[in-house]
Amino acid sequence: MYLKKHSNGEHIIIGICDSTLIGQVFRENGLKLDISETFYKGEEVSKEEATKALEEGSNLNLVGTETTHLAIELELALTEALEPGVW
Repeated sequence: MYLKKHSNGEHIIIGICDSTLIGQVFRENGLKLDISETFYKGEEVSKEEATKALEEGSNLNLVGTETTHLAIELELALTEALEPGVW
């Protein structure tokens, strides 16, 4: 997983995505999701390091099967909030 922290002073935004998704762009129903290196590619981290960062964030941007499964295990995301076919 790649992890990058963004801060605007009062909020910490955590971007985490599965390593295999960096640079990909997804389009569906007029929507676009760009898994950009600028936003997501900070450091490659272990599950333990990602867990620690997820608990610190005030806003989480999560992309990918491994990443979303971790958030669900930590009870930081609900399966109902996922796009069909992800879980």
